[in-house]
Amino acid sequence: MTCKLHVRHAIYMKTLQIRNVPDAMHRKLKERALRSGVSLSEFVLNELREVSELLTPAEFSRRMQSREPPELPLDSVATLRAERSSRS
Repeated sequence: MTCKLHVRHAIYMKTLQIRNVPDAMHRKLKERALRSGVSLSEFVLNELREVSELLTPAEFSRRMQSREPPELPLDSVATLRAERSSRS
């Protein structure tokens, strides 16, 4: 049963090969993986997972443009003065 689940899961997995990784970068990533207690592949996959969840500048801009502008007090100066006077 476990083998069938593993094979079924593997169908949806892809392999990614990264070439020309500088020695210093490889060493640093390997050290971080070791300190995290995971393999280099697992460490890099986790990093890629985080990066893939970040919005690109274009995605961020579209998201911000699709939002309604916040409702702000019309007279911000009066609001600030009232807040300051309430502290005195």
